[in-house]
Amino acid sequence: MSEIDALIKQGYCKVSNKFTTVARIDKENFLEALYIDGVISNRLFAVLTDYYKGLYEPSTITRETVRYELTGLENYYRRTLSKDTISGLDRAEYDMFPSSDTTVTGYSTLDTPTKHVQVLNEF
Repeated sequence: MSEIDALIKQGYCKVSNKFTTVARIDKENFLEALYIDGVISNRLFAVLTDYYKGLYEPSTITRETVRYELTGLENYYRRTLSKDTISGLDRAEYDMFPSSDTTVTGYSTLDTPTKHVQVLNEF
């Protein structure tokens, strides 16, 4: 497995075409950080926290809504709050990463691949 593949499995996504920057969700409690910043409501925070803990499984009808919310929130977090970024990549390497605005990864440690990237992208 290449280094780029390993970074993608850790949740890195494109966040800046101009600076060829990729970022990942660097905090397990990133939803809490978004809640504290006033980005998400109390109800949405509770639902998404339960979803990530495996306590909530959306119905077929609400699955797209959950995916839409997660995509936007994770994209916002990666672009504005993440401290785990890599800039100045070669353009060919950069183009191998998924876009932050269309990918749901959740949090993963650097040693453990993200568990949500395949599951949520199957919607």
